[in-house]
Amino acid sequence: MMGVQEGIRRLVERQRRDQSPRGSWEYPFETGVGTDCYMIILLRTLEIHDEKFIRALAERILSRQGENGAWKLFADEGEGNVSATLEAYYALLYSGLLEIRDERLAAARRFVVENGGIPKAHMFTKVMLAVTGQMRWPGFFPFPLEMMLLPLSFPVNIYSISVFGRANLVPLMILADRKFQVKTEQSPDLSDLWIRDDGEVELFPDADSWRGLGSFLKNGLKTLAGLPGEVHRLATERAKNYMLNRIEADGTFLGYFSSTFLMIFALLALGYRKDDPVIVAAVRGLAGMRTVVGGHLHMQYTTASVWNTALVSYAMQEAGVPAADPMVARANGYLLSRQHHRYGDWVVHNRDASPGGWGFADSNTLHPDVDDTTAALRAISWSVVGGARAGGSSGVGLGHGTAVLFGQGYGMQSGYGMGPGIGQGLPVGQHLGYGQGTGYGANVNSGFMSGQNLGYGQGPIPGMPAGNNFTHSASVSGGEAQMPDYSGAWQRGVRWVLSMQNDDGGWPAFEKNTNSKLLALLPVQKGEFLLTDPSSADLTGRTLEFLCNYTSLPKSDPAVRKGIRWLVENQEKDGSWYGRWGICYIYGTWAAVTGLRAAGIFPSEKVLSRAAGWLKGIQNADGGWGESCLSDSAGKYVPLGASTLVHTAWAVDALIALAGRGRPTEEINSGIGYLLENLESTDWTEDYPKGQGMAGDFYIHYHSYRYIFPLLALAHYRAKFGE
Repeated sequence: MMGVQEGIRRLVERQRRDQSPRGSWEYPFETGVGTDCYMIILLRTLEIHDEKFIRALAERILSRQGENGAWKLFADEGEGNVSATLEAYYALLYSGLLEIRDERLAAARRFVVENGGIPKAHMFTKVMLAVTGQMRWPGFFPFPLEMMLLPLSFPVNIYSISVFGRANLVPLMILADRKFQVKTEQSPDLSDLWIRDDGEVELFPDADSWRGLGSFLKNGLKTLAGLPGEVHRLATERAKNYMLNRIEADGTFLGYFSSTFLMIFALLALGYRKDDPVIVAAVRGLAGMRTVVGGHLHMQYTTASVWNTALVSYAMQEAGVPAADPMVARANGYLLSRQHHRYGDWVVHNRDASPGGWGFADSNTLHPDVDDTTAALRAISWSVVGGARAGGSSGVGLGHGTAVLFGQGYGMQSGYGMGPGIGQGLPVGQHLGYGQGTGYGANVNSGFMSGQNLGYGQGPIPGMPAGNNFTHSASVSGGEAQMPDYSGAWQRGVRWVLSMQNDDGGWPAFEKNTNSKLLALLPVQKGEFLLTDPSSADLTGRTLEFLCNYTSLPKSDPAVRKGIRWLVENQEKDGSWYGRWGICYIYGTWAAVTGLRAAGIFPSEKVLSRAAGWLKGIQNADGGWGESCLSDSAGKYVPLGASTLVHTAWAVDALIALAGRGRPTEEINSGIGYLLENLESTDWTEDYPKGQGMAGDFYIHYHSYRYIFPLLALAHYRAKFGE
């Protein structure tokens, strides 16, 4: 078996080979076949008949079909997923690749019908069916378009909802208001997927909770001045502008596939032509998010360029690659160019903060998140150290009086100060302009697509009004920035992270204090994932780890103490924590444990001794760990029945944080042994999703994770215990 040093060397060399010319890592963000299906349906609906592109997507969809005719979201899901199978059936029919009599389609049809048909599909699937004319819009829709006009002071307003939910809900409100549908001469007939004949099904259960919300909203709407027709017109205009004002340079609506898909249909509902420049640019932006997985074309839900690059750069430096190495310098130059300088929706609930975060995707300039920001800051921290050593040190306090210096992570220390505050949040309504932009080039097998239909690359997006230029602080093409200002980026980033702490002491992903108790009571399918952005153990733990290991924020600081308290209060009875953005309890526990240790909590304290006991108790006989995606829907840990590299790396890294220096436990050594023995494994466990966006419906296979997290675990093992 290879040693720890050799394992580190192999992982470092692999990531050297995988780096793109501009400095980023473009590992796929793989999410099943749903986006592939929706892209086919969108292209056919818009009558963009790029047959080579459509065929390539259809072939990937077929490659993922099970022997029983169904599609799954993950390997141990059971017999299959009704929504995924219905979407695949629809897309394959629409593609024209298969005839309806084809046995593969017949098997899919049987599975859907035997499992309840269209009424059993997920809400978003039903919306797609309604807008494409495959089912009638239901009579009941709880969110009136006039909700766009309700003031922030009203208990439920559009900004009560998380940015992810809002991005999907705003176009959906336009579509539901107009009950818009569009079909083409090629639209398939899905009537055989109905169990009953009426072709109508509700999107939302008409429960007492909805009636309570309805009365709330009606009371609020009565306060809006003007005739009902004029109020409705103003609400429609506000909803339209909300979308247009948040179109990114690549043409997408906030960089997400689902929100852009819905925006295109909402614009059609408002009278836009199918070939309108804004719609053409949006389709081009979606097409630009394609990648190749296993030899097949795949539509990514978004790109993970910033996330991948931040994590890889950080892991490489933890493993001993210096910040001056050309690979790291290119990566950090790319990251510097992607720091945000524009106000987004986050300022609504965080008015005194200034921009400084990082987003997840390459084109993201408007909605940063805490996780990407702390990941990017870890990556550039060594470069800030270099700047401090070259030019002296500073220790200027924050506006609230706490000195926050670059402190010590793994054996490093410096004295770079945070600097004074740099201004107040812009007033609502004045911070989101849009205009002529610069398109992003794509370097992913452009031969799959006809440039005449959906060409994309450098150059202005047609049809966008003048106003802003959408460029980043450095070259759009990435790479090393000219005269990189790492210290300024560091100051802005740390300040933004601190400003994002929720009142309950934890940290959210995107927006502060967006966890309305009223919304949590509503019977929305997966509402806790769609409507709210609460504090989570993974965000809170990693933020604490960053603040306490990489800045000199005192462990007695109120922000740290509040974060500790939130984690302690939200530990599960078995000693684990639930991780919102990964799978799932192992993920949350790793983040919480490493955060609490960084914050000075001793391993002997009950909160951490219980966590250690839980992790040791679920270790597999082969020395590894593995968790099923079923955990998030079950609300408790569900074993996968096999070990995975990523779950093992998370668990081992947590146990290393809990161990004394020089004394690896048997569990740690067994886990490290599993990692080294399976470092180059290619079995199904390495394709298994390790990330999630919505329990039961949206899972993510991060292709980068199998390299990043084993590298971190091995590096931390070597740093604490040697070879």
